[in-house]
Amino acid sequence: VINSLPDDFHPGTDFCGIPWIVIIIAFLGISTLAIFLWKTSLCV
Repeated sequence: VINSLPDDFHPGTDFCGIPWIVIIIAFLGISTLAIFLWKTSLCV
């Protein structure tokens, strides 16, 4: 899928100077925390 994109839209090694792995880990951590807090609030 990525190879079919134009050259301008190819993802680089970083996002605004931040490596993609840091963005992915932060997103997973925030989403996990949000799901945990949502499940906890439903039990109350």
